[in-house]
Amino acid sequence: MPEHITLRGFVGKDPESHLFDDGTVAARFRLATTTRRFDADKNTWVDISTNWYSVRCFRGLAMHVMTSVRCGQPVIVTGKLQIQEWMSDNGPRTTVQVDATAIGHDLNFGTANFSRTGGQGQRPLNAPSGSEDSAEPAESGNKIGGLQDHERLDEHGHGRSSHLIPMTRSLP
Repeated sequence: MPEHITLRGFVGKDPESHLFDDGTVAARFRLATTTRRFDADKNTWVDISTNWYSVRCFRGLAMHVMTSVRCGQPVIVTGKLQIQEWMSDNGPRTTVQVDATAIGHDLNFGTANFSRTGGQGQRPLNAPSGSEDSAEPAESGNKIGGLQDHERLDEHGHGRSSHLIPMTRSLP
C-alpha cells in the first residue's frame, strides 16, 4: 500500500515528458534529497547521505512541471511513495518512485513568480463564490492546463499552435 510523503530536494535532471495513446501527458524527473548535519569540530555543515527518487506526474501537473522545473532547482514534492524490489541479471534492485500530487519550488532558496493558468480567476479573501470582484477576469474559451483548445505543447513543454509532438522516451 503506497504511503503519502513530502520530500524536499533538488532536481537531478531536467524533466522528460511522454504522451500516452489516450492523450494523457506524463512527466518524470529525478530528485535528490541530502541529509545534512552541523559538524561542531569543523564549524560547518556536512552532507551525510543522498537518496534518489524517481518523481512522475500526470496531466496538468505534468504540463506545469515541464514548463516550470529545471535541473538543479530546489523543489518540494508531495505524493504517493512506491518501493519496488526486483531481480536483474546483476542481482536484486530497488526502485523508489513518487507519484506526485503536488510539486513546487522551495522558497527557502529563492523567489518564484506564480502564474495561474486555466480555470476561474482567484477570489479576493472573504469574497463569495461567483463574485464579480474576482482578482482576474473570467477566462474566455476552453483552456486546459493554461492552453487554448488549439494550442499544444512542444517537446520542452512550451505552448505552440500545432499538434503535440510525440515523445521518443517512454515511462516504465
